[in-house]
Amino acid sequence: MGGDIKGSMTEGSATGFERLNDLREKVGLSCIPATSADNITAIRLIDTECESRCQELGFRLVRKCGYSLFFVIARVLRPLLVAPESPKFNAKINDLARTIQSHLPFDAGYGGNVLWVLVRLRVKLGDLAPARAGEQQEADNVSERAAAVGGVPYRGDLVIGERARLGASLASRSARVF
Repeated sequence: MGGDIKGSMTEGSATGFERLNDLREKVGLSCIPATSADNITAIRLIDTECESRCQELGFRLVRKCGYSLFFVIARVLRPLLVAPESPKFNAKINDLARTIQSHLPFDAGYGGNVLWVLVRLRVKLGDLAPARAGEQQEADNVSERAAAVGGVPYRGDLVIGERARLGASLASRSARVF
């Protein structure tokens, strides 16, 4: 079991949602409510806080993707074009916006959806500063040294006692993710 741990997560972005509403206000539209009859459980993360927490857990952000162009067309341009009527979710322009977005970069920034692509590096203990002869590293110290070089310890390199303590330490930390 070697190599990097790669993953992705798609979450609601409070940052992108606020930026979209800021743009709507600048062009004379009202803000989109945080919740509505169509979306009563909107949970959005503040991008910088989410990214900081991921970094604390040893993940490095590889790419951040979004649907900014789609959201600007569907949630700003379309309402301006149909005003004073309300835009419809099933309007053809939404399909066109989705098609256009699929042919352009998936940039984050405007809109409530973000895809974070993350990687968590594995580090062998041999790559870390060694302890003096006869010393055994504390589990937290091993984790901190691994994090300092941008990864997590590769469990295959740990002696049995360190492996058990490190496993317990990482399990308790990952249980507090969000």
